[in-house]
Amino acid sequence: MKNIGFTTSIPVEVIFAAGHKPVDLNNVFITNDNPGKLIEVAENAGSPEIPVRG
Repeated sequence: MKNIGFTTSIPVEVIFAAGHKPVDLNNVFITNDNPGKLIEVAENAGSPEIPVRG
């Protein structure tokens, strides 16, 4: 089963129907010990800039 990451509201049933596992990346970021590093990796991989508030 392949993980499919998302950062916005989507019908996750589509991901399930395709036989994959949805992963809410927002939760991955905020529960990580070093979320800033994950943001850096994501942006370096081509994701749009992620505004950080703090």
